[in-house]
Amino acid sequence: MNRLSEFLTALKTFLPSLIVEVDRHEGDEDKAAWIDLSDGRRSVTIEYRPELGFGLYINDESEEDDFGSGPAELYRDVHALINRVRKLFGGSGNTTITRLREIREVLGVSQKQLSTIFNQEQSSISKMESRDKIFLSTLVSYIHNLGGTLEMKIHFKECDLPLAIDKFIDFDSDDDTEVSKGRVTSSHKDG
Repeated sequence: MNRLSEFLTALKTFLPSLIVEVDRHEGDEDKAAWIDLSDGRRSVTIEYRPELGFGLYINDESEEDDFGSGPAELYRDVHALINRVRKLFGGSGNTTITRLREIREVLGVSQKQLSTIFNQEQSSISKMESRDKIFLSTLVSYIHNLGGTLEMKIHFKECDLPLAIDKFIDFDSDDDTEVSKGRVTSSHKDG
């Protein structure tokens, strides 16, 4: 079973009431396809390319037309995509990830597993994930410990520039920052 078939089967299992329309050439199971998903209140479009994975376009009427800009999110893992689609159609209505917990949930990682990675109590992970505001270093450390990197885009009227935040923090150095029990902490005191 290819990834597209696996995704469509999982949709029927986890979101049976979802309206699913697939646009692909007949007999081209291993070729690109477009999948439109809707529940009557929200719709998303997924572009499948076997060599890249699944590009998720969230059709949100409140946002500007991003025609030609590419997918908002990219998924190489079917399970992560299913987790995200389930959240989009069954969750709070947020179209962007706004909490640390949502990152972990998309990846299918439990708080218990994350507490092992961070070498902290599960209650500490819960407290960190429930904060309204966090330090950028906390976000970078959280993503780094889940195996990811954090990138940002700087928008100017003249151009858009990518910024790889992880490049500003040296996870292997004891100079200005250090990883202590999975956390990035400053090794100097202010004031």
